[in-house]
Amino acid sequence: MQIVRNTNQGHSRIAIRLSGDFRYFGRPPSIPVVNILELQTERFEMELLNKAGKALILVLTVQLMGCSMMTSLLKLTQQKETLFAEAEKQREEFLIERTEESIKWLLSNLAKNGMSKGDIDRIIGEQGERVFDDTNILSGDGLYRADDLVYSWGPDKQGHSYMLVFRDNKLINFENFNPKNAIPSSVFQ
Repeated sequence: MQIVRNTNQGHSRIAIRLSGDFRYFGRPPSIPVVNILELQTERFEMELLNKAGKALILVLTVQLMGCSMMTSLLKLTQQKETLFAEAEKQREEFLIERTEESIKWLLSNLAKNGMSKGDIDRIIGEQGERVFDDTNILSGDGLYRADDLVYSWGPDKQGHSYMLVFRDNKLINFENFNPKNAIPSSVFQ
C-alpha cells in the first residue's frame, strides 16, 4: 500500500495505491480508511487556508492602517512620557520648595473622581492627613454625607492646604475642586 498525493485543477487529492491500481477519494468508498483520511486531509487544508487567510488579512490591515496607527500610537506614547516627566518635575518641586503652582498642577492634571486616597498620596508625593474637624466642609451645599472623610495635603509655601473629600475611599465631587479656593492652614489650627 502506498499513499500518493495528486493535484488536479487546484484540488489536492490523496490516493492509495493498492497493488497496481489507484483508488482516489471522491469515488464510491471502497476502503473506509480512505474516507477518514480524505476528511482529515481536507479539514487540515481548510484550517491551514483559513489561518493563512486570517494572517494575510491581519498583515494587510497593519500595512494599510499601520502608518497612521503607528503615528497615533507614537504620539500617545510621547504625550504620556511628557506628562509623566512633567508630573515628576512638579511633584519634586512641591516636595522640596512647596510651591503653590506645583500642587495645583498635580491636582488639576492628574487627580480624578473615583481615585483612592492612596492614588492622591502618590500623585502629590506625601500622605494626606485626616481632617477631623470637617463639619463646616461636609455640611455645606448638601453635597456630602456625615460619613464622608476629608483629607488635607500641604501646606504649600503660602500656607494653603488642599482638602479633598472621600466616600468609601473614593475621591468624590472633584469636578467642583478649584485650586484657587485653597484654604489657609491657620484655619485648622
